[in-house]
Amino acid sequence: MVVNNLFEENRAKIGNTQAQINVAKQKVVRLPDSEQKTALLEKVAQTQQAYDTLMKIWEVANSTIENYFINGEIGNPKGALTTEEMVDLSQKLNDLPYRDIKILEGYTTNELWAKYDQLITVSSAIPSVEELFTNDKPSPNNTQDQINISLHLVNQLVDGPCKQKLLAKVQEAQQAYDATHSGTKNSTEK
Repeated sequence: MVVNNLFEENRAKIGNTQAQINVAKQKVVRLPDSEQKTALLEKVAQTQQAYDTLMKIWEVANSTIENYFINGEIGNPKGALTTEEMVDLSQKLNDLPYRDIKILEGYTTNELWAKYDQLITVSSAIPSVEELFTNDKPSPNNTQDQINISLHLVNQLVDGPCKQKLLAKVQEAQQAYDATHSGTKNSTEK
């Protein structure tokens, strides 16, 4: 029966959709009154409760993570997170199953984790790029390794305004470094 398809090892499946639960309930409601119908309605109610609980957890995690992005765009994080913010967000996401289950049409837990990963990366990239500057000007003490590390971190970001802005800053630091060290290159090449 349709109700049994909502369960796995006597527990409601994590990936149940509201549509699946509704279909099962409609089929059970049409059955003649009996103990079996009552038992099936209880199983449907158990599935609905599990789904509602998961949705509440997802809504909290989703609304929390969306606060860190401009217009919810993964390529447009608002900035670096503090350690406390990362821990809080991680705890909210850890309440969700870490697998590709569809919570809302076209949106999965994997997408929340991808946004979290983006925030972790941006929280490393921004300070790395900022360290290349003193008073908004490229630091004369930058090394090529520092610039390369910053570039590597920025390149891990999802394309978007944040990545473009940070790439421009790294390029500015690289140009200043090249201008400062161009004389030393020529003397070693000779």
